[in-house]
Amino acid sequence: MSMNATHVSTMIFSDDQSKAEAKMNELVRFLPEISIVKRENDRIKTTVGTFKAKKYFEGCRGYRYQEVYIDKSLSVVSDAVNYILTMLRSPDFYGEHDDSYNWKEHVHFF
Repeated sequence: MSMNATHVSTMIFSDDQSKAEAKMNELVRFLPEISIVKRENDRIKTTVGTFKAKKYFEGCRGYRYQEVYIDKSLSVVSDAVNYILTMLRSPDFYGEHDDSYNWKEHVHFF
């Protein structure tokens, strides 16, 4: 595990910061208010994990995540989706073993 990386449960990437934050807020909208520990503009920490919204730009790095939401507009950006997928971490990476893990179930486009 990289000491320089920030690990979050769910990462949301878009070509626009406000779109990424809107998607993040949509994802946590149905969580009980009591489960929200800390709320910032681009980050929400909950009892079930941390959500982070970020505008994707070339060279954007430093995050590792187990679940990712990718704005469809990023599919036209050269290598953006490929780079985002390389930072996706399976439970094995964190020491949990799961034979039924399928990375495709943890990548979502919006």
